[in-house]
Amino acid sequence: MSKYKVKGTDILHNKKLYPAGSEIELKDEDAEKIKDYLIPIQEKKSNTTKNNEKTSKTTTNTAKTTSETIKTTSETTPEVTEETNKEAK
Repeated sequence: MSKYKVKGTDILHNKKLYPAGSEIELKDEDAEKIKDYLIPIQEKKSNTTKNNEKTSKTTTNTAKTTSETIKTTSETTPEVTEETNKEAK
């Protein structure tokens, strides 16, 4: 079975209406019968792998940035001691 984009008309297939512009999955022999109204959709497996690698790198970079932010915040925030609290009152 292959995926197609419906073009130029609506298609009723197995009691389901597929409007123009929607995706439909058909057996090759069914698609051959109405090929004038279909645009084949190419599966892009290699891009999925590349996207997963990018997501992984982004997640790692975000984790590093968050860790650095936490360090920076704790380094710049003065410690509040009992003596500081008494002076504030």
